[in-house]
Amino acid sequence: AAAAAEALLTDAVEKNAGIVVGMYCDLDYSSPDVPSRRPDGATTTGEKDDQLRRLRSTCRAARRAGVPVQIRTSPPAPPASSSDPTSADATETADESSPRDPYSEVIADLGKVLLEEISSSSSEEDSSESSSSPPPLRVHLSRWSGRAEHMTALLGAFPEGALWVGMDGTASFGKAAIAAECAFDVPLSRLLLETGGPGVIPADAAAAMGREAFCHSGLIPYVAEAVARRKTSDAKLVTAEEVARAASLNATALYASLTNEET
Repeated sequence: AAAAAEALLTDAVEKNAGIVVGMYCDLDYSSPDVPSRRPDGATTTGEKDDQLRRLRSTCRAARRAGVPVQIRTSPPAPPASSSDPTSADATETADESSPRDPYSEVIADLGKVLLEEISSSSSEEDSSESSSSPPPLRVHLSRWSGRAEHMTALLGAFPEGALWVGMDGTASFGKAAIAAECAFDVPLSRLLLETGGPGVIPADAAAAMGREAFCHSGLIPYVAEAVARRKTSDAKLVTAEEVARAASLNATALYASLTNEET
């Protein structure tokens, strides 16, 4: 079934070359209907396993089709606490005997799948002598809502050109401490700017437009400004122009078909 889904997705992209610029898949453990790992270390079957199969199939189909895959995870990171178990390296295997909250599970599973798919695609390219072999998998972590240490672990696990992190207007919110830390830590070379969901209006835009504000791509400069403020420190000034320019170059590299004159 997984191979059939992968083939179907790949075929759809190939038949719509120049129209489909990427694939999307979410990994959402926020619903109580998604089973969790039991204290004895066993993993229950159900929607969670279906989601993981879908994510793997989408990653493989995206690679075969030569387009990036956009991944969004949920739930977001909970507020930090001294006993928070989510501070572990996202790419390492946690203690399976300990039950984990939905955020911890989704980050652990995301790291595991990406480690498998990105590493295997890079290895296949290195060992293949054929010029027609599919390019390595490219991943866009859309509207990242995880912790900075998990983001850094994921970025550090893969080379440049494999993984990018998208940030939206959440970085502008005064109480969004986790998003602020991520905005500070994400390298400009791996950053993408996004509009976010319908209700994610950058704080400055909301203040200027009031109730007339709504989410659209014209608010991206506000997101760039918010990220620049988060990155600025006593030691270094980062401007919104620097942020916007870097994110634009990254988006052009990741979604290359959007700038292909032939399409």
